[in-house]
Amino acid sequence: MSPRSVRAPEPRGKITKADIEAKLREATGELDEEVEHGRRIGPWVMGTAAVIVVVYRLGVRWGTRQSTMLEIRRIVPGGAG
Repeated sequence: MSPRSVRAPEPRGKITKADIEAKLREATGELDEEVEHGRRIGPWVMGTAAVIVVVYRLGVRWGTRQSTMLEIRRIVPGGAG
């Protein structure tokens, strides 16, 4: 890139209302595409998060059922207690 700044081209003739509307439609069209893409991905992300939470909770429950309970009793010398 050159160190000089680049200027926008000078408009040729008058800028009409139709020119402005066309530019706005072009800009909002690109925005609408991005929004639509986000709407398609959103449910997938939420569904994946829900599945991960359910699998985690089931794994914790299954792990507590399958684990061995170990009871430790302290033996106090001298018969006290």
